[in-house]
Amino acid sequence: LSKFRITLLASLVVIVSAVVFLSIASAANPSEQAKSAIPRPNGIDPSLYKENPAPVFAGNIDVPQSALITKDKILSVFTDDSKLKSADASKSANDSKSAELTTWGEFEKAKGDGSHSQVAADRQVWVLKGSFSEYQDIRLGLVKNAQVTFVFDAETGARLFKQIISDQLERIGG
Repeated sequence: LSKFRITLLASLVVIVSAVVFLSIASAANPSEQAKSAIPRPNGIDPSLYKENPAPVFAGNIDVPQSALITKDKILSVFTDDSKLKSADASKSANDSKSAELTTWGEFEKAKGDGSHSQVAADRQVWVLKGSFSEYQDIRLGLVKNAQVTFVFDAETGARLFKQIISDQLERIGG
């Protein structure tokens, strides 16, 4: 009877050891299917996922310039909107602004960032740049010596990008 228990115990130890060894070995070398599997929430139909969705702002390189927002209209962003205009009504001689019609892909290449999945690379955009001795921003308040860059969709006018760079930021107000 005691030999039977020893044999049973030894068999159990061998089986448990084999299971542990196989578990460790399979975790160290996952199958190809496990490597390529993308984690998904349970209970969701995988056919509903779009790995590469179409951009919200599709390419419009074939739209004629006459159908786009004009340069004068886009430059008015710096003067018409009280939230965005230069803080001092009398502008400094150093203040400047420019607008360039280009594509989103060219803008991203110049910026050095990766691509934006919601904007097609061949989407026409206005890149609006300004240098201001004082610039009033809705979130930052008064910004001195500001380099401001906006990118607007040339067809709809939607703002796609905003950047304000300055050596000195001052918050005025709440």
